[in-house]
Amino acid sequence: MIQDGAVDAIYMKHMILLVVTLFALIAMVPVTLASNEYMDGQAQADPSISFPLPDAPLTRSVQQDLDTPEYVFVTKWGTKKSYTKDGDFDKPSGIAIDSIGNVYVADTENDRIQKFEASGNFIAKWGRPGELDGHFLWPSDVAVDDSEDFVYALDGTSHCVQKFDSSGSFITSWGSEGTGDGEFLWPHGIAVGAAGDVYVADTDNCRIQKFDNSGNFLIKWGLWGHEDGEFMYPTGITVDASGDVYVADRSNSRIQKVTGQVSTTLPMA
Repeated sequence: MIQDGAVDAIYMKHMILLVVTLFALIAMVPVTLASNEYMDGQAQADPSISFPLPDAPLTRSVQQDLDTPEYVFVTKWGTKKSYTKDGDFDKPSGIAIDSIGNVYVADTENDRIQKFEASGNFIAKWGRPGELDGHFLWPSDVAVDDSEDFVYALDGTSHCVQKFDSSGSFITSWGSEGTGDGEFLWPHGIAVGAAGDVYVADTDNCRIQKFDNSGNFLIKWGLWGHEDGEFMYPTGITVDASGDVYVADRSNSRIQKVTGQVSTTLPMA
């Protein structure tokens, strides 16, 4: 049987807990009101700010200037579950689009190229580990010739370029490990110009090499350094419709634009 003193002690503990809880709730009211007033004031000051209702779906968009189009997420594909199944990837590192919108992905650690419709539906794949024609050792990038839809895969570990038709049939390859013309050291980036010429970011040779679409060497420029036209491990490359070449100069933390063989360092924000 519980003694009267014990009952009184239990009662007092419950009363103290109740009082503390009430004070805590009362203290939260001004903070909540102030927060609501702040959000209302912010929304009035900037009509573009909106606060979704609790049941409203969460949407994500990029804040842009009013006179630019808004980009909206459309779709995605690929998972980490199986890695090797069709449509799955293992550390992909390059992507390109052909003239009708098909998407090609350098599926690097699966040693293959995968081809998809623009919606992400799987079309084809080719490649397996190895150094034979049509095989890869960590393909680092992929590019497409829009005029003829040739596909160029850059095999960084094998130090070569491989050329395919749009179905993945092997056509030719060129390059080997070295520092001479047409040789590469761990190349990371590839691009195709409007005339069909192929440009390679020859990363560890700190230079750019240009070839015709059969792999014949045309010209090279760049060497290790910090000055204009010099590179420290260029990794990414693209070519615009005018033939100007843009290079991601990785270890110099800059972009270089090349017209002909005249280099301009673009300012970084």
